[in-house]
Amino acid sequence: MRRRPIPDRDPVTDTITGSLVTLNGETLLIITPTADLTAGSTRMTGALTVRYGFRYFGKPHLSVVLGLLALDYGEMQTGERAFETLRKQYGRYPRADVIGYRNDGVDEMTVAKNLDMDLPLHVHIYAQPADTQPIATISALIATDEEAATLPTRLTEALPRFQTMTAWQATQDGDA
Repeated sequence: MRRRPIPDRDPVTDTITGSLVTLNGETLLIITPTADLTAGSTRMTGALTVRYGFRYFGKPHLSVVLGLLALDYGEMQTGERAFETLRKQYGRYPRADVIGYRNDGVDEMTVAKNLDMDLPLHVHIYAQPADTQPIATISALIATDEEAATLPTRLTEALPRFQTMTAWQATQDGDA
């Protein structure tokens, strides 16, 4: 019997244009920088490589960026197909192997049942498309309704979104 070769990892990747700003220990993704950025430090501006991490049960600070999904019966999936299978059908394949890189850059293989699908995805930014360790994990998205409409749905679903930096700062002042 002939075996199919194992495909190369192909994580779901979006490229967007914006700025990464660190403020109060949080990293924000700002689609259109404005004058109110002076309060934070800009880490990167321009084309940003975005990937999404599935978070672990009991360790929500850790996540794995899916590169390859090996289903129970031997089928291997990558890219969008693997991402959607894991998100929408993880209950059918609890023993499926999830192969990728953790948010700390470590090569990882775990089973789907170790991931918490009820938590929002981690949104990671990478310096280069070939990198396996993110330079930042985003806490919030600053984008108007018009800007948000042009962004990938998975990005806007995974992050709390604010119209302005001032609106985000108002939520932070209430936590103090």
